[in-house]
Amino acid sequence: MRFWKYEPIVSRPPLKWPGEAHVAVVIVLAFETWELFREQDKGYTGGPGILPVPLTSGCPDYINYTWREYGLRVGVWRLMDLFHKYGIKPSVCMGAKAAEEYPQVLDAMKQLGWEIYAHSYEQDDLLTNYAKDPDGERRLIKHSLDTFEQLVGKPAEGWISPAMRSTPNTVPILAELGVKWFHDYVNDDQPYMLDAGGGRTMVALPYNLDINDNVLIMRHNATPSEYLQCAKDEFDTLYEEGRTNARMMNLGMHPHVMGRPHRIRSLERLIQYMQEHRHVWFTPAGEVARWFQSQTR
Repeated sequence: MRFWKYEPIVSRPPLKWPGEAHVAVVIVLAFETWELFREQDKGYTGGPGILPVPLTSGCPDYINYTWREYGLRVGVWRLMDLFHKYGIKPSVCMGAKAAEEYPQVLDAMKQLGWEIYAHSYEQDDLLTNYAKDPDGERRLIKHSLDTFEQLVGKPAEGWISPAMRSTPNTVPILAELGVKWFHDYVNDDQPYMLDAGGGRTMVALPYNLDINDNVLIMRHNATPSEYLQCAKDEFDTLYEEGRTNARMMNLGMHPHVMGRPHRIRSLERLIQYMQEHRHVWFTPAGEVARWFQSQTR
């Protein structure tokens, strides 16, 4: 089931951002937690590990768990300092269990005024496990959203699924529960509308996995310099095309990957490069969704 129409970008009315920006740059930081113990027959959804050695079922995966936890003990704080230095407020996709287990991180993000949106409850419970159990999926989503609201102090406006894996029931359930925008799909450089059924709509904000750090660095083995060049090339193309029809650049990252000492400088150089350009809108994801919806009414 598809919730969108095929609309080639060359056939759409030109999109305009505030201030005649050519490109909206949305930096998305993942705030996640994972299981320490792994069942042998259960897929692990925390992205690629630093040491992918098979373990006996029920044996704690200390090496990959602690490698990822580095992001919440050290990496995220390094990233906070960097973003504050350059006046950038990223969007945070937050698994509710991560906020329960690491409340100091959530408190710091709230104090910085960062946008936070929902990333289900925990990474290891994929929505696709409930593909034939829509009631179970609805219970999980509602529990995630209820817990989110209790922790953050306001309802979640946006949603991205664990591992970006959703079912044909996900969009209708989210729309019914009041979520306004959806971040699982990767098929565009501009937002577009989803028909969630029952007269409800949602904004689809396109994610970009090609320059996501887990994909480019951990799966494709890009060096920090190669990551920087790929991201600059992505920006340059979108910036040029956006002169006549605005574009969105989604830059997704994880604190245990991009928050490492040998990578943070490449991210800083990328930010410096993008900020040297006029007509760039550095903005949280929700601002893009709200602006787009206001222009399409």
